[in-house]
Amino acid sequence: MRRILLLSCVCLLLPRSVWAGPFLDLSRVDSLDLTGYRSLRRNDFSGAHAPAQFLHSQVLPVAVSCIYVVVNPGARIYAEPRIVDGVTTYIPLVSDLSFQAVLSKSCSWWNKQHGVSPAYVLEHEQIHFALYEVAARRLNESAEGLIRSLPVSRESAQAAVTSTQKFLQQSLNRTMQQIEKDNTRFDRETSFGFQPDRQHRWRKSVDGDLADLAAHAVDLDLRPRGKPNR
Repeated sequence: MRRILLLSCVCLLLPRSVWAGPFLDLSRVDSLDLTGYRSLRRNDFSGAHAPAQFLHSQVLPVAVSCIYVVVNPGARIYAEPRIVDGVTTYIPLVSDLSFQAVLSKSCSWWNKQHGVSPAYVLEHEQIHFALYEVAARRLNESAEGLIRSLPVSRESAQAAVTSTQKFLQQSLNRTMQQIEKDNTRFDRETSFGFQPDRQHRWRKSVDGDLADLAAHAVDLDLRPRGKPNR
């Protein structure tokens, strides 16, 4: 299966901005640098400097979280032929399809010059992380339905695989568009000035969503294939 990897870097800014970087290539990163969803700590932001997008900006962010939604590297798309009344139809099948939100510690960055409460900044970035994890869990919840609605092909097995990749990518794109809207709305309500009450309401909401979707959380093995255990 061609990996479908999605990236967003979210940050607390005064004023706000959003940086979108390249897709995450699991074959080129140290899997020990990635962490699945958990409580964030100050030392999770170990980047030496702000991402390149911000280096010439007049206003640096307070913090940048590099958050990715990744598909299980072990997921595979294949097609099986079925013959009905002499007509061959290729049925697409997907194995081990699942998603997880992860944070890259070496990419995430903390601005040591700001005077904003560290606890407030950490909670802010935690909520961004949670919004992506909620989206990943919702994708896992809907994965079975997605697979049932995959398009079949009468052309070839490869055509079935290609159309399936396109179908899944379109579904993921819609999910990412919604994530971006949710993150933008969250920042609009909390990033301009100190808004602890509004931020707390968001935290309560996402924590509730995470609890409701707990059965759909996964802990993926993100080591590139063929890479030995450490």
